[in-house]
Order: sequence, then C-alpha cells, then structure tokens
Amino acid sequence: MSIGKLEGSARERLLAAANELFYEEGIHTVGIERVLERAGVAKASLYSTFGSKDELVRAYLRSRAERRQQRVSERIAPTTRGSESCRSSTCWASRPPIRPFVAAPS
Repeated sequence: MSIGKLEGSARERLLAAANELFYEEGIHTVGIERVLERAGVAKASLYSTFGSKDELVRAYLRSRAERRQQRVSERIAPTTRGSESCRSSTCWASRPPIRPFVAAPS
C-alpha cells in the first residue's frame, strides 16, 4: 500500500486511490469512503467527476486494461520489428492490435 500523498487532479487522485485499494482488497470490499479518504477529495468531487462508484469502477477497469494492453504491445513489438517471417499477411503480428476493453453500458 502506498503511504505517500496522492497528487494531481481529483480524477487522477480518485483513480490512483481506487487502483491501490481495489487491487489490494477487491472492488466489492472497498467502500467509497475509503477511496475518498485515500484520494483526499470530497464526496462531491467523486460525483461531479464520475457520477457514481460504478462509473469509478468502470474507469478503473478501463485504465487497467489499457495499461495491460500497452505492456503487451511493448513486449511483442521488439519481436516483430524487422522480422522477415512476420511480413506476410498471415502472420499474427501483422494484424491490427486488439481493441482495449470497453465496459458495456449498464
């Protein structure tokens, strides 16, 4: 758990707090008050930024999926650059990247 002060906009601090707490303890076990306390923002900031805990959770999950996709892309990029065997249209590396996770509307 990070004990340093979170910095940035209210949105950034809420997402950082959610990332720490949700990852460590699980989304369903962390109350919104703990996220607000960790982020150092007022409840009004949560609702004006995300609208609800559900929307904060969606943003958290989307952010994690985007970071994971970035890590995967960075890992496979060195293996596909300049490779003669991956220049054909049948090579998996020549296909367009997979779109990042987007939460379905509720």
